[in-house]
Amino acid sequence: PAGQSDNMPAMTLGRGQTFVTWSSPQLAIRAVAPQVATFNTPAEIVVNVSNPGDQPATNVRVAVPIPQGVQVTGVDTFATQTPGAVIWELGTIPPQQQLDLFMTIATQVPVQLPFQATADGLRAEDTVRIDVFRPALDLKVTPQLDRYQVGQAATIDIDVTNLGDRPLQNLLLRA
Repeated sequence: PAGQSDNMPAMTLGRGQTFVTWSSPQLAIRAVAPQVATFNTPAEIVVNVSNPGDQPATNVRVAVPIPQGVQVTGVDTFATQTPGAVIWELGTIPPQQQLDLFMTIATQVPVQLPFQATADGLRAEDTVRIDVFRPALDLKVTPQLDRYQVGQAATIDIDVTNLGDRPLQNLLLRA
């Protein structure tokens, strides 16, 4: 019915609605480290790995390559440390769960660490950068004269220069 040439009203034969919910695991990673670390002093890095999905994430693995010149001074007991990487084999992460992983490094140069999490069919990445603060002082002590007589007052110029790129605090000079 309801053709264009006749006066028949339209008749609805059926009406319906369908909702579809997709269920799957998800993988997220977030790495946190201090922006600046002191020269060759341990700095802690925390890596948060989570499954915000509604199904378990299986065969979860987190890895980070360790560049030359960086020393890993501490890592979780269940992590595997090789000369060029640290690897966490986490197995299964249930839905809506997260794990915190810890490692401590010492470095003499700025470093960028790319963390990569993988699971069956899933991948997530995050990178941290740590700059290194290296106090750098230059001290020049120069007498105004080459020779002094006994009892003569000696004037000595002392020049202290900060060669670093950050201000130094609590500097003490003793003569």
